[in-house]
Amino acid sequence: QFEKANLAKEVERFGMPGYAPTQGHIPSGVPFVGFAREMLMDGRINKAMIVGKGSLFLGRLTNLFDGVSFIMEKNSGAVASGFDQEQVRQMIAEAMRELAQKIKGE
Repeated sequence: QFEKANLAKEVERFGMPGYAPTQGHIPSGVPFVGFAREMLMDGRINKAMIVGKGSLFLGRLTNLFDGVSFIMEKNSGAVASGFDQEQVRQMIAEAMRELAQKIKGE
């Protein structure tokens, strides 16, 4: 429990910029996205998880989901090596040949 006189200090200590617990569902995490980006760019954090709460009522009512969560990560700058296009073509061609042979019963 916090004393009323210290409430502003506790908000400063534990609060999260942009957090709006009363907005419900997905919007409850969205206001923090901009602040999370700034913190990622400044190096204060490396990851942030934005939690979009779902609504059981809306889910049952519409048979759809409305809760989506995602993770924001700092770009490491590493360049991933990809497949050579020719290598991919050869792999696909080989797989198709094998499939055709199995279909023919060879």
